[in-house]
This record gives sequence, structure tokens and C-alpha cells, in this order.
Amino acid sequence: MVPVCLPQSMALLSEPSPHSVSPSHSPYDLVKHYVDHPASLVHRFSTGGASCQAPVIITLQNCSHCSVQASIELYHHHKEVQQDQKTGSKHPVPDSGVVWTGATCQRHITLPANSKQTLSVFANFTRPGVYNLQTVKVWARQEGTTDYHLQRWQRTSVIAVVEEGLGL
Repeated sequence: MVPVCLPQSMALLSEPSPHSVSPSHSPYDLVKHYVDHPASLVHRFSTGGASCQAPVIITLQNCSHCSVQASIELYHHHKEVQQDQKTGSKHPVPDSGVVWTGATCQRHITLPANSKQTLSVFANFTRPGVYNLQTVKVWARQEGTTDYHLQRWQRTSVIAVVEEGLGL
């Protein structure tokens, strides 16, 4: 039998199946996640190619009374592939104008019951605009279960990036 974490009031009432989730939480609401960043940035794009970088903090909160395994990934859509003329290598061009840097590969973490954890990354912008930085996917499962579920995202998180000299 696989141990399953239940609220203390439920532990004496019945023996759960090994794949049950705490009755107070949907498997799609185990982990809340929020994205924190500056509301706006001013940058001089016109001086040649330098991208603008914003620090981003991703906060994960375990809403369960059990330990939760979470998998976090940052994503963006690509509209085309460009070939580097010097090396011949090909790389995707982000359609969103945002390139994530820092620990942006898929990360796996364990969140103890009712805990929070933060991750620090950077959003790099290749042009002025208004961007939604809520491109975080969080998959989670309670310890003792096998299936990960995509967690619902909390809200849109917008940043305005403005060309220096044009104002907000």
C-alpha cells in the first residue's frame, strides 16, 4: 500500500485508494503560482541590438496538506527558424519577443505541505511592447500518486517595455 497524506479528520474515517487527492483540493489546484516583475521598463533599443532584461520571481505555493512534486517550465511560441550565417546553425525566433534566461529549463522540485518556494529568472525583450509574462506551466502531483496534472494559472502578468525617449 502506498502512503497517502490525508487531513487528520479524514484519517480515521476511511482508507483511501492509493491515488486519491486530498478532498479539499482538485488535482489541478495543488500549486498556485504567481509571476512578479517590474510593471514597466524603459530601454534604448535604437542604439543597436541590445535586448532589455527584467528580473522575474516565480512564486510556487503548495495548497495541499501533503508534500507535492512539481515540474516547472517556461515557454514561448516560435514563429520561424533563423539560420546563423556564420555558423550555419538554426535557432527558433520567439514570436512573443520574450526570451527567458536563467534556470529556464524544466525544473523539478518538491514542495513540503503548505509551503512556498521562489525561483529567479530573467525575461529578455528584443523590442518595445506590452508582454504577458504568465507563460509558466506548472505540473504537479501529490507524493504517492503517479499522474502529474497541469495546474491552473492565476492571472495575466503584463509588463510594458518602452523605447527610451518615447515615455510611458
